[in-house]
Amino acid sequence: MRIIYFVFFMQLSSLANALVFPIDLNDFYSDLEVIVSVDGVSAEFSENIDRSGTVLENNPLSGNPKVILPSPGTTLSFEYDFFEATNNDDGFDATLFNAVTNESLETYFTDTSDSGAIEFDLSPYTGDTLGLIFGLISFDSSTGSLLRINDLNLQVVPIPSSFILFLSAIPFLFRRKIISL
Repeated sequence: MRIIYFVFFMQLSSLANALVFPIDLNDFYSDLEVIVSVDGVSAEFSENIDRSGTVLENNPLSGNPKVILPSPGTTLSFEYDFFEATNNDDGFDATLFNAVTNESLETYFTDTSDSGAIEFDLSPYTGDTLGLIFGLISFDSSTGSLLRINDLNLQVVPIPSSFILFLSAIPFLFRRKIISL
C-alpha cells in the first residue's frame, strides 16, 4: 500500500514542474548592430564607434508585442555571453522595467567578460505591464566587445489548485476506511 502512495505522490509532484515558454527575440526592437537569429532564440550585439550603446528592447507602450507576462510563480530567464575586448571599457546591462512608469525593477550589469544565466522573479509585478532592455554599453571610443543573448524564457511553476489538494487526500480517506473495517 505504501508503494501505491509513493507512486501517487510522485505523479502529483510531477504536476509542479515548471512550464517553459520561449520568448521570440524578433518581437523586440533592435539597433542595426544587433543581429537576431531567424528563429528568435538568440541575438548578437556588436559595438558601433558612433554610439555609446547598442540595444535590444521590448516595450509594449512603444508598439512592441506584450511578451513578458508576470504572474505568481513566474520567472524570466536568459543566458548571456559577454566578451569585453582588450583595452576596452564596456559593459552589459539587462533591465526589467515597468513600461507605464519607466521604473527600473530588476537589473543585471557586468563590465568584465563573463557568461552565465540570469533569472528575474516576476511574481511581485503581477498585473504590471513590463518591458525588457538588453544593452551593450560603450564607455570608450574603442570597438571589439561582443554580447550574445540566448534562450529568453518565461518559466511558470503551477500553483496547485484546491482540486489537486483534494485529490491528494483521497488515498488517506480510503486508508482510514480500510483501517476502520
